Amino acid sequence: MTGSAGQAASGVKKKIGFLVVACLVSILNISISGRGAREKGPDARKQALNLEDEELFKKYGWTITSQVHSFDLVLPSTFIHEAGEFPIKLYWAYNHELSRSIGLDFAPYLGEKMRATIYALSEPWPDAMRPDNKARGVTLRAGPKLVGAYIHSWRHYKLNCSLDRKQLAEVVKKSWGEWLDGYVDYDNEIEKRLSAMRPEEIISEYFRALDRHDWTFSRACLTRRYLMDRLPIHTDDRYLYHEDYAKGGFKSAKLISVQELPYLAKGNPPGTIEYEVICDCIFENPTTLDDGINYIYMIMERETARGGWKIGSIGTGP
Repeated sequence: MTGSAGQAASGVKKKIGFLVVACLVSILNISISGRGAREKGPDARKQALNLEDEELFKKYGWTITSQVHSFDLVLPSTFIHEAGEFPIKLYWAYNHELSRSIGLDFAPYLGEKMRATIYALSEPWPDAMRPDNKARGVTLRAGPKLVGAYIHSWRHYKLNCSLDRKQLAEVVKKSWGEWLDGYVDYDNEIEKRLSAMRPEEIISEYFRALDRHDWTFSRACLTRRYLMDRLPIHTDDRYLYHEDYAKGGFKSAKLISVQELPYLAKGNPPGTIEYEVICDCIFENPTTLDDGINYIYMIMERETARGGWKIGSIGTGP
């Protein structure tokens, strides 16, 4: 190899060597940077959580493990519920009481945009609220101000509790019906019409509404507790409730017969009446019941002292 050729080869080797070293340094830097990010993971998680929220939940014996989701929502303009409405107003009226029990209040912000944040918690539900084991915490903010917080179930509603583990009756010192009485618009035309009907007439009107796809009227035939109980069932974990059951899921619904079952009175809550109902229904997506003739059992009740009869339970057996 000539001198010039050797020098050229040596120069190429030096350039290659420099590039290799540069690449190694770059890779090392990336590795160090990545390791540092991983090492700072817990701190980064802490920063992602609102420290005020963490401290609040810790005060009441709850440990936040992660943030599930944070999103904007608009509160209803009032807590007063109209017959046949989806029960969003009652959901917020209920959780407003739970928030007030720990000194928070979002009533001044009705009709306004809020920021809701859902947290996973390590502690299970209070024993009185089992079998749900997983609990999640919810905070509500008007801008930076914390105005609401409560404990929420995941998918099967247990009618949430306050951070100090109290259910509604313990917070407001009233029964469900007594509390609800203050949140019903009794001047609503549908409410007034239904309140004048006998239990059998309510059942008949319910099926007529389903058959004509009048979901508002069909919901008005159900107790508000029944509607509330189903609000978060099978909800996406990132949200508080769904609106999938706003539509009834019926293609057609024909009532065949209604028969009172007085022999079951002793086993049901006082003041309720149970009926065997035979119906002929076609469903959008059959699940528990098949298309065609079905036997179902309905328990009728007066949910409030001023209200009329409503359907409080629908089942496939007495």
